[in-house]
Amino acid sequence: RSPSRGLGDVYKRQSLRCQMEALRLLAQADFGVAMALINTHNVADQVSRLATPEVRGRILPGLLAGLEAGCTAITEIQTGSDVAAIQTRAIPNATGWQIDGTKAWVINAQHATKFIVYAQTSPQEGTGGIAAFLIESDQAGFSRRDDCPDPGICLLYTSDAADEEDS
Repeated sequence: RSPSRGLGDVYKRQSLRCQMEALRLLAQADFGVAMALINTHNVADQVSRLATPEVRGRILPGLLAGLEAGCTAITEIQTGSDVAAIQTRAIPNATGWQIDGTKAWVINAQHATKFIVYAQTSPQEGTGGIAAFLIESDQAGFSRRDDCPDPGICLLYTSDAADEEDS
């Protein structure tokens, strides 16, 4: 029997029903913590499945150890949760992608260091042109509103933020 790699390893071996019960109990005690955990898990899951080995090695340790938080940025002020109508654009450049737009109502945004930002790469393709980009909070061109009206939910701004080709 191989040694456990921590609580995450134990959690993954449980049935979905058991996992859902654990999250329900956590949410009963502190819904914000439960949502932060779920959002960070979702970012880590996408990175583990879709990123290059180099990006996985750089991003996952902090997320999995609970030292960093992640979030998903889809919604926008003008379009709400209508994903097909998002206005944030991603334009290819020499080093990867330039991402321009504003996201709103992003859970975990106030504390997150890793963001999966959804942007339109090809408006003529409709939803087929929407792609997910990994943005880190210390990247040039990224900012967030400092005076978030609700804890953990705030506006994100990407102006010339770049997603490297290998992420």
